Amino acid sequence: MGSLEDLLRADPSVVMTRDSIGNTPLHWAVIFGDAEAINLLVEAGADLNAVSKDGSTPLCNAVRSYFSSHTICIQLLEAGADVHQVIQDDQNILTLAARRGCIPMTKVLLDAGAAVDAVKGGLPPLTSMSFASTPEHVEQLLRAGADINARGPRGETAVRHAVEGNYHAVLETLIHHGAQLNLWISHKVSIVHLVAAYGDVKTMQILEEACIEGLPMDEDSLAEYWWWFNERYDALSPYRSLDPPDVEESAFEALLDSITPAESVTEQDEDTLLHIPGAFSIDDLQESVCDSGNANGQGEGVNDGLEVKAYRERGEETAFTTDEDDSGDQESIKDASDEEDGSTIG
Repeated sequence: MGSLEDLLRADPSVVMTRDSIGNTPLHWAVIFGDAEAINLLVEAGADLNAVSKDGSTPLCNAVRSYFSSHTICIQLLEAGADVHQVIQDDQNILTLAARRGCIPMTKVLLDAGAAVDAVKGGLPPLTSMSFASTPEHVEQLLRAGADINARGPRGETAVRHAVEGNYHAVLETLIHHGAQLNLWISHKVSIVHLVAAYGDVKTMQILEEACIEGLPMDEDSLAEYWWWFNERYDALSPYRSLDPPDVEESAFEALLDSITPAESVTEQDEDTLLHIPGAFSIDDLQESVCDSGNANGQGEGVNDGLEVKAYRERGEETAFTTDEDDSGDQESIKDASDEEDGSTIG
């Protein structure tokens, strides 16, 4: 390292120089995981929180670079790097680390006081981690106080990403810790829409056993769920089936059978019930598959008599029966779920 020492001794201002993309020498030392060069630059007065043109700081590069490690993070934090820094206006450093899914790196940041909540308008660390992680990663953030139902700017939740990516172990962990399954991702997209479009058989079975409650299961809703299911076989769909269509169809039908519908009656007093037009009959609400203790959907359930198979066969013919205001609701499912990966810092 004599050459760097000589350079810094001859011209201390070198430590503040930037390349064409705004990186300082410290940025590059961190990217390559050169601990000795980092010490020299820090001693020479390098800006620990310098921001490049793409929004990266040295600590950001330490989290992202595969030449770096959690020890480099510790080195920067001990030198005074800001663990609360906001990256590109919508991510904190922990969200960035969560994407990488490195438990030691995440622990270092948590121990340094990194916030487990999202920057306003940004993606929560737990939601980011659920892209392709492990139960251990998820539980690490939950122990630190992460909100299991936190939403991103487009309604993203950890459950949503686990379903879309068919991350089975992560999904089971989230369900075990009480993640809500009846949250609407957007105005008219629920977890059932997403599993219809992207879920494999295992994901459907996990959700069937979870006994989802409180989603609409009327005739129009069922027709819409089946429309989304049919779209998965479109040539342009990002979903690629690993199971025969009839197996997927059976698994999806079993999932629908297991869902307890949103309440279709309102209790006014002990003896009076308000009947809502188009809702399920009271008899249909007496016992659900999950309430009966049979999570696999055998026996009588709330959807008996609905001829669910008929909605599957009717497809698009029944999916568009609402007024013109709803005509945009059935837009291509490949546009319904934005790719958050595109927001990852370059």
